[in-house]
This record gives sequence, C-alpha cells and structure tokens, in this order.
Amino acid sequence: MDGAAEHNSPEECESPESSSPEFHSPEECESAPALEFGLASRDACSNGTLENSSDSQPGVSSLPTPTSIQTPTATPTTSPSPAPSETDLSLGVAGQLESSCGDSDGQQDPSESPQEVASVSPKDLIQVGNNDIEVKNTLLSLQDRVRLLEIELNERNNWVQQKVMQATQAVSKERQELNALRAERDEALRFKKDQKALEESTLKRKAELETLLRKEKAEVLRLKNENAEVRAELQAAKLSAAESVATYEEAAKREKKGAKRAQGWEKQKAKLQEELSEEKRKLTQFQQVLAQAKERHLQAEVRWRQEEKAKEEAVSRADKEKRAKEQAESAFKRREEATRRKAEQDKQRLRDDVERLTQELSSLRAAESANLVTASWDSPVTTMGMVGGRFGLKEHERLARELAELQDSLRRSSALPLPRDRECVMCMSEEMSVVFLPCAHQVVCIECNELHEKKGMRDCPSCRTPIQQRIRVYGASC
Repeated sequence: MDGAAEHNSPEECESPESSSPEFHSPEECESAPALEFGLASRDACSNGTLENSSDSQPGVSSLPTPTSIQTPTATPTTSPSPAPSETDLSLGVAGQLESSCGDSDGQQDPSESPQEVASVSPKDLIQVGNNDIEVKNTLLSLQDRVRLLEIELNERNNWVQQKVMQATQAVSKERQELNALRAERDEALRFKKDQKALEESTLKRKAELETLLRKEKAEVLRLKNENAEVRAELQAAKLSAAESVATYEEAAKREKKGAKRAQGWEKQKAKLQEELSEEKRKLTQFQQVLAQAKERHLQAEVRWRQEEKAKEEAVSRADKEKRAKEQAESAFKRREEATRRKAEQDKQRLRDDVERLTQELSSLRAAESANLVTASWDSPVTTMGMVGGRFGLKEHERLARELAELQDSLRRSSALPLPRDRECVMCMSEEMSVVFLPCAHQVVCIECNELHEKKGMRDCPSCRTPIQQRIRVYGASC
C-alpha cells in the first residue's frame, strides 16, 4: 500500500508542476514516459522481485506530462506532420508489461515445490494487486493524455489555417495600396498636362488679341490720313468756289458796264454773253464739285465715326477680355491654392489616423501572438487568454473598419476616380471588396456578392472555381 501511494495520480501527471523541463517537443513528451515505464516494468518482472514495500517503480513516479507546447513564431505554409499515436504507444507498453510478466512467470524455476509457492505471504499478493492497479491507472492517464494531444493537434491546425488567411489579407491590402499610389501618380501627371495646355491656349489667345489690336491701330491711322486728305480737298474746293464767286461778281460788274455800253458794243456784248455763259457753266460745275466734295466729306466723316466706334469697341472688348482673363487666372490660382492646402491638410490628417490605427493593429496582433505563445490550453489562464483573444479580434475588426473608412475618405479628398481595374465585374460602379476562396479572386463588391449568393451561384465569376468561402476585405480603396 505504501508503494502504491508513492505513484503519481493522473491529475498529478497532467499538472504543470509534474512536467519535466528536459522535454521541449511534443514527440519527446509523448515517447519518453511510455518507454521509461516499459523498461522499468520489464526489468521488475524479469528479476522476479515482487516485494516493493517502500520504493516506487522507476519511471512511473517521474512521468513528465507537458502542459504547454511552444507555438511556432513563424507562420507555417503547410500543416505540421502528426506525432506518433499515443494510443499505440500505451498499448505497446501494456503488451510489453504483460509479455515481460508472462515470461517471468513462465521462466519460474520448476524445481520449486507447491509448498514454496503456498508460502507466499498475503502481503506480497496485496502488493502485486496494487501494482496491477497502478499499471491500469497509468494506462488510463496515458489515454487521457492521448485525447488531450489530439485536441491540441486540432487547435494547432486551426491556428495554421488562420495564419494563412491573415497572410492572404495582408498581401491583398499591400496590392491595393500600390494600385492606389499608381492611380494618384497618373492623376497628378494628367493634371499637369491639362494645366500646361490651358497656359498654352491662354498665351495663344493673348497673341491673337495683340495682333488684332495692332491691325485696328493701323486701320485707324490710315483712316485719319484719308480724312486729312478729304479735308484738304474740301478746303481747296472752298477756295475754288470763292474764286468762282469773285469771278462771277466781276463778270456781273462787267455786264453792267457792258449794258451801259450795249448800244455800241453789240459784238462785245455777244462776246461777253458767251463769257458769261461759260462762267455760269463753270460755276455750275464748281457747285457740283462742291456738292460732291461735301457728300464725300460727310461719307468720310460717317465712316471715320464708325471706325472710331469700332476701334473703341475693339479696345473695350480687348480690355474686358484681358480683365476677365486676369480675374479668371487669379481666381483659378486662389482656388487651386486653397484646394491644394485643404487636400494637403486632409491627407496629413488621414495619414496620421492611418498610421495610428496601423500601430494599434500591430500592437493588438503582437498581444494576440504573445497570448497564443504563453497561454496554456488546459489552465484557467488559457481560458482568460481565449476570452481576451475574442475581445482582441473584435477590437481588430473595429480598427480595420475605421482604417477602411479613413482610406475611403483619403481617396475622396484626393478627388481620384475609381480605376477600371478596381471596378466590380457585375455592376461596374462599385469597388471590388470580396475575396473568394480557394481561388483568391477579388472581382465583386459587397452588394453584388450578396446578390450572387442569394441566387444560389457557387462558382467564381472569373475562373468558375467552386467557392468555399467569401471574405470581406476592408480598406480596398487605398
């Protein structure tokens, strides 16, 4: 009974205090206790020593039972190879014990008499029964350990799948950020080209207006010269008319004098009448020339006034266009400067928010990884770590949503249009934000994904691969 009391119970084998620090891997933790127990039991049975008053069996009392297995820090790409079955090891150990005990019983000296066999004390028989009970307890503890290891193996496989999904999401996010930066660069180049074309058209229009103004000035100068010539002709016509009037008056005087002398001057009268008629004809011609000169003067004056008015209108129009162009340029520069300052401020604020949320996500991921590494699955600390992990996951999702909203705000503040390679293949208006697994294609938006799923479609629209899982991607616009 004393020897049986010294053996460790299954609860003591499973406790963290009874685990040996010499084992660091699951294979060492599984194989070492079984082999040690088998060797010790086989030696005990082969030697034929049944008395075990105060000493415990070697190997059974020091069974190491690891309670925590170190989680690998690097994300594996494939599932880890399963460890040897603990059930097979326990069955092998039990078989070795039975065979060893059977051999020891079979190799018993036949020369021993029944009296010697009957001389075995009841205390020894009780001790042998206790040893059998201890062996059964050990087998039960090993079976419990096998079940725990199978549960831990399933949890490790789930952890590996989760890490693979996180790596896929990180790659998709980096690709989206690269596409957003490329689109921003193309938009900046296009804006520079448009601004250069606007400046060239403005300079060309200015040169045309200057050329038109020079032509108008030359035309005005020509009209001034023509007006001066017409005025000179009018002055000459006035002088000629004055001379004609003086000549007519002189002729009239001569006619009067001739009338006095009419009687004796018949021939002279006829001559004078001819001269008078000739002078009258000249006077009529001079009057006609004077009327034509006046008419030309009036026409030239009207044309000059029209040209002056056209010149004034052209100059005023040129001034208006020049002032309008200057006002448009100044307003455009003010709007451009205000827009640029506002965009820079919004970008800086959004970048600060994105950086802050990225740091919070990194800290949450680091805390979650530390909890997974240090927590034990079968202890109260593990239970609290799992609860904290769920809360950390909720916080992670909230921060991811806030990060997506900030990236959308950054895209809207930059006034960047949606690239064609980011449009949904179904509605062609919203951004792709759902990833299909296992093909990892991101081709539809949230609304089209819900419609696609409600209609019972189970294939990817891009490659026709059966869809096993649909994942919402946050922050796809950046």
